[in-house]
Amino acid sequence: MEGYCMLYAYYFVDDPLHNDVVFRRRFRMSGKLFLKIAEYLWEYDDYFKLKRDAVSTLDFTTIQKCTVSFQLLAEIVAVFGDMYLRTPTAEDTAGILAQNAEKGFPGTASPVNYEINGHVYNKGYYLADDIYPRWSAFVKTISNPPPGGPRSWFATQQEACRKDVERAFGLLQA
Repeated sequence: MEGYCMLYAYYFVDDPLHNDVVFRRRFRMSGKLFLKIAEYLWEYDDYFKLKRDAVSTLDFTTIQKCTVSFQLLAEIVAVFGDMYLRTPTAEDTAGILAQNAEKGFPGTASPVNYEINGHVYNKGYYLADDIYPRWSAFVKTISNPPPGGPRSWFATQQEACRKDVERAFGLLQA
């Protein structure tokens, strides 16, 4: 409990020992966001709840467990960030596709050429909405249909393709 009291006094009381600037530098977020995450984790997983062990000794508090979790995540980012938390290069992508092809997983499709909204593409794509990351394989909703085609027909086709993509992702997740 002494550690909890110190941590709380450092950052979370009305007049904390360290201000928001220090907290943000240490945790890369505001104290309010930290507490929201801690509250969510407390509701989501019993691990983050304060409990007693087999001999009735109090465990660490939610705030202490979140602090340790964030520190571990920060260390993981520091150690592995340059390798795994960066935009993949063309060589990375080619290597992944080659590994997948060796295992029989589809993905090494023939090049295709097409143009959408004045941008020329040379590889296959999935129609996606804003919840997906900005990867070249995910094409966001097309705002300007090609000339000569009625908007309603194009929108209907686009929606049908989007639903197909969502079904495919659902199957992959299952």
